[in-house]
Amino acid sequence: MVRILYHLGAEQHARVYKSLCERKGVVQALVMPSSIKYNEFKIKNIYRYNKTKEVDSILDKFKPDAFLQCAAHRDFEPMVKKRGIKFGLVTHGVLPKSVNNCAAAASEFFRKFDFFCSATRMFKETFGVEAKNDAKIYTNVLTQSDILYNRMQNREKIRKNLIRKSKNPKADKLIVLFGHGCTEKHDNLLPYDYGYYKAIVELNKMNQNNNYAIYIKPKSDQDT
Repeated sequence: MVRILYHLGAEQHARVYKSLCERKGVVQALVMPSSIKYNEFKIKNIYRYNKTKEVDSILDKFKPDAFLQCAAHRDFEPMVKKRGIKFGLVTHGVLPKSVNNCAAAASEFFRKFDFFCSATRMFKETFGVEAKNDAKIYTNVLTQSDILYNRMQNREKIRKNLIRKSKNPKADKLIVLFGHGCTEKHDNLLPYDYGYYKAIVELNKMNQNNNYAIYIKPKSDQDT
């Protein structure tokens, strides 16, 4: 039975873990500061702390095999590695600026973590390193990446449900766009999500001449 503890350090990173769900053979838990009020996770085992040092006792209590975080800092590295726990980094759809800043010192960055959860193309473009089978980079582990790479479990069932709920149940093609939809995310590529909204406009132009069903889902909980 594998035990995984995910760390959530800021509320804007909650979307990294929103798609994770309970699985057989894996005991999962989230740990986060008490200041984070967001709690709409499929993983129900949640620990909260007021000071960083309190994570030490949480590690003793939960006894994880792996500790995953979605920020590039190394605050928890000493307490994690002294217990022989694997130290991992989860990155979502677009690399946060903090990780991009590490690209110049990639060798040092790679030494921090035992493994990475990311998408192959994203890693290659940022670090110049391709994720091969023997690498310590796990690819397409998040639901959002799986959709984009057409590797989602039960994708046919999801596809049918989306088309059934759409205004065009006889669509020739289903197009799913996952984007930001919020102006204050730290991982925006362009100011005010210009690329995201431009993509929506272009998709609607395409749809005028095609029989498509277009499903648009922002990363954030609020549209802007």
